[in-house]
Amino acid sequence: MMRHCLLTGLLCIGCAAVRAQGLGLDHWEKGRHDWRYRGDQFGVALGRSPIRGGLADTQVALGGIRLDSRLGGPRPTGPSWDLSLAAGAIDHNPEGTTGDLSYGALASQGEFSVRPSQKWLLHSDVQSAPGLLASTVGTQVDSGDFGTLGLGVGHGRQGAMSGWAYQTRYSVRIWKGVDVSWQSDRQLAGYSDLASYQRGGGQQDMTRRQVTAGLTLSDRSSVSGSYETVRQAGGGIHRRFGITRQVWYSPNVKLGFKAEREIRSGDYDVGLSLSIPIK
Repeated sequence: MMRHCLLTGLLCIGCAAVRAQGLGLDHWEKGRHDWRYRGDQFGVALGRSPIRGGLADTQVALGGIRLDSRLGGPRPTGPSWDLSLAAGAIDHNPEGTTGDLSYGALASQGEFSVRPSQKWLLHSDVQSAPGLLASTVGTQVDSGDFGTLGLGVGHGRQGAMSGWAYQTRYSVRIWKGVDVSWQSDRQLAGYSDLASYQRGGGQQDMTRRQVTAGLTLSDRSSVSGSYETVRQAGGGIHRRFGITRQVWYSPNVKLGFKAEREIRSGDYDVGLSLSIPIK
């Protein structure tokens, strides 16, 4: 009942804000899975909206409404505050697919970030669904030539189970066109967020570490490689590596290639994508 009220409230707020700014249909644009309006300090999206599913930056799609608001000076010259509210049904359709609708439980998310300066960011979010309540807080500091450091901590409760999650990430440009990043995620038993909600929550202890190196070959071409290890309680260690290549054939045509292989099982995945905007 509370989530139905939240969804109704967000719809009312969105409609009131749009009406207050005198926006007609000519101010809206159709996205791939939604209709959206983007102003200088206010935005509304109706339809399928991707949101952060948890501390590990895994995305979850909600079919509903999303409101975005930005206050403060224009980036990157001054302090700014960003607020995002989203509510709707969890969308189980894979990204880029069409066809039958497949929606799950109602869920909501609120995200707030503060950028006191160009090089310092503070952010937090709260997620909820039937039986689930999760929250995260984190910070990111850009030290220029010495790289960017990010830290985060999250707590999730689903039913009678609860747990904590921690994240550390670091990225640096070691040479012109050569970027290296490292990320470590640690989830304790019982932790749950929207990304794991449909799996029943209460995850086992899990540690994931990933190293990624990217090389910019030219203004229109780049290649990157990654190596990841995942250690789960009682499940051994899983190792995988991957390579991604992107080529821009024109400002509007992008060709992408991605390949991944699981070292232990020998499973592999190969994908090819072509992006052409249609106006």
